[in-house]
Amino acid sequence: MLESYPISVRGFCTREEPDLKKFEYRCVWILALGNTTTRVLNSYGAEGWELVSAWGPWFYFKRPVD
Repeated sequence: MLESYPISVRGFCTREEPDLKKFEYRCVWILALGNTTTRVLNSYGAEGWELVSAWGPWFYFKRPVD
C-alpha cells in the first residue's frame, strides 16, 4: 500500500523525517595477527565502538553520539 504525503508548493515533501541516530566513525589500521588483533578489537569494543567492516588491515568502527 502506498502512502501519500502532503506536497509543498515547491514540490518538496513536507513530512518530517523521524529522529535519526547520529554516529561518529573511526578508521583504524591494525597490522597485527592473532591475539594482538583480538586485544585491540576488544579494547575498542570496551570503549563503545562497534565494528562495521574490515578490509585487510583496515577496521571501520562506529558508535552513537549523545
